[in-house]
Amino acid sequence: MVQWTTMTKLLIFDYDNTIAPSKSSPSQEMLTILYQLLQNNHIAILTGGRTQKNLQDWFIKKMPQLEAPFTILLCTEYGNIIHQGNFHWKKIYNASKFNVLYRNKILQLWEDLDHAKYGLESDRENQIVCKETILSIKCLGKDTKLRERNSWDPNMKKRIEIVQYFGQNLPPDINIYVTGKNTIDFVEIGKDKGNNILKLSKLLNISLDNIEFFGDEFREYGNDYSALGIGITTHIVKDPTATLSLLKKYS
Repeated sequence: MVQWTTMTKLLIFDYDNTIAPSKSSPSQEMLTILYQLLQNNHIAILTGGRTQKNLQDWFIKKMPQLEAPFTILLCTEYGNIIHQGNFHWKKIYNASKFNVLYRNKILQLWEDLDHAKYGLESDRENQIVCKETILSIKCLGKDTKLRERNSWDPNMKKRIEIVQYFGQNLPPDINIYVTGKNTIDFVEIGKDKGNNILKLSKLLNISLDNIEFFGDEFREYGNDYSALGIGITTHIVKDPTATLSLLKKYS
């Protein structure tokens, strides 16, 4: 049995490559540990790219049935949409929609980009993902094979250069992140993971020193980067195996 201090903690996990492989369910071992942690703690999944339905299908439906009240929070679009579960699910937070003027400016800049320089084609319909509160660009398109995604920008240099191009031409109140294998995310100031972790702290009335966040993209331009320096404990992991190793230390 995993044991933490008697004080209730809020344990926040990025999803892909933190508790599960990309677009997959967590291992049975991971599900068991998270189930045990839920007995005395709150758990939040904080993701940029996964939808509530993804998390319900891949994670929630795989969890053992809990007999006591529990709190799980599914925080999608960088935490700008939050659903809380305690046997029944309800939306407890929804940020404002992504600014349409910013969206139009980003789309124009994407069209103006020298795509050939980065080995890209311009196909807005397949590359642009306009979500409710953020905007994403799938540089290679949404349906590209994994082998191509793995080989296109493994060191992220191409996307960092593209991010710098956007940064020089967009207002300073937009954060731009390099995430996954081929994605660039645009998030308005105040709507990043760090700010939404602070929001969770207030919503649940849990102090920052009782919040721990596990993620794999804490580097500069990474989508977990904004959680550094806000007063919580952060755990930098490279994959679900590393996360499991950390959680086992509490057993």
